[in-house]
Amino acid sequence: MDLKELRNQIDAVDVQLVSLLRERLELSKQVAESKIQSGKPIYDHDREQEKLDSLAKESENKIELKATVALFEQIMAISREYQCLLISKNENAGD
Repeated sequence: MDLKELRNQIDAVDVQLVSLLRERLELSKQVAESKIQSGKPIYDHDREQEKLDSLAKESENKIELKATVALFEQIMAISREYQCLLISKNENAGD
């Protein structure tokens, strides 16, 4: 397979990743709404560590493991930031 075809395949995967990220953020929005109702904090260290441990088991080698953990640490940080924004907007709506 030539370089152009490989890059085209990467581009297709990237589009799928963006779509999946959009879906994940929508679910994070629903989590934020649940946390607003229950008064639970945004950050749950134990849940995040369990998630990282679970995903790490899916890795087939050390490079994949390192990449998986780094990627999901960033994704979870983005989700927390998004939830903070949503919760802040909800709190300010009452003013």
